[in-house]
This record gives sequence, structure tokens and C-alpha cells, in this order.
Amino acid sequence: MTIFRASLSFVLAACLIAFPFAAFWFSSFAHPYWLFAVAVTLSILRFAMTGRTATDLLVPQLIFYLVVMALALLAFKDQAYLLHPFAMSGSFALVFGISLTKKQSLIEMLARLREPNLPASGVAYTWNLTRIWFVFLVLNALVAALTALFAPIEVWAFYNGFLFYCLSGMLLVADILYRRFFVAHA
Repeated sequence: MTIFRASLSFVLAACLIAFPFAAFWFSSFAHPYWLFAVAVTLSILRFAMTGRTATDLLVPQLIFYLVVMALALLAFKDQAYLLHPFAMSGSFALVFGISLTKKQSLIEMLARLREPNLPASGVAYTWNLTRIWFVFLVLNALVAALTALFAPIEVWAFYNGFLFYCLSGMLLVADILYRRFFVAHA
């Protein structure tokens, strides 16, 4: 990956992470269709940046995201941009879920990039971790939808722009600590 491509990927990811707070701030004076267009454009660019590494997983993810956002635009018009976190989390849950039906789970595929001869215990661990992330993302998609449909925008922005990332970080740190202290000493 070139430095330009890596930098662009980082900037897109940062913009998508910041989107709930930007949407909260801009929602009081910007036209909601502009916010919707920004969310969709950033997401499509981010999907395009993933390249050809997991095309069989990327295509369903992108289709899911675009269908959800199109339906959101038709059904909720001015508030369609609020369903962006639901569409993103749901699309990632779909990828994790699809990978559980394949020979290798998504996390196993990623682990094998670093350790091609992954032992059976590592395969079992990555399989279970993929399941955990799948359930986490499904639950997050549900909460993201509920905040979009029923909560004030302040609650939506707090959950989707802050709390979700804290929970994701806690899950990631728990995995790292578990592997470092329990798996490494087993």
C-alpha cells in the first residue's frame, strides 16, 4: 500500500468515525440531504479503499450498506443520515456472519496473514472471536437503529460517536489481554 493510499484510507476512516459528531453539529443548520450524501460518499470511498483482498465479503457488505441507505432515504428522507451507523454496523456484522459459513472465519483469515501455520487452538480461538464480533455488531446495529429512530439527536451522537467506539475498544483490549495473559501461558 502506497503512502498516499494509506493516508487516504486513514483520513476516510477518521471522517467516518467523526461523522456522528459532525452530523450532530451540522444538523442544526445544514440540509440533511447534504449529510446523507457525505455519509454515503465517505463510506463508498472507504469500501473502495479495501481493494481486492476480500471481494467475496466486500460485495455483500457494500450491497447491504447501499440498500439500507437507499431505503432510509426513501422512508426517512430528512433523517436518513441517522441510519448510517446502523448500515455500517449491519454491513460489518454481515461480513463476520458470512465468514462463519466459510472454511475460514474473517479473523482466522486475518490471523493467517501474520501466522500462516495457525495451530488448531488458534483456529478455534479465531472462530469464537469472529462469533463474538458478529454478535457485538448485530447488537450495535440494533442500538444504532433504535437511537436513529427513537432517540434525540444528542443521544444518537453520544452512542454512535462515542460509546460505540469505547465498547469496541474495550472488546479489542479484552481480546489482546486475553491472548497475552491466558493464551500465551496456556
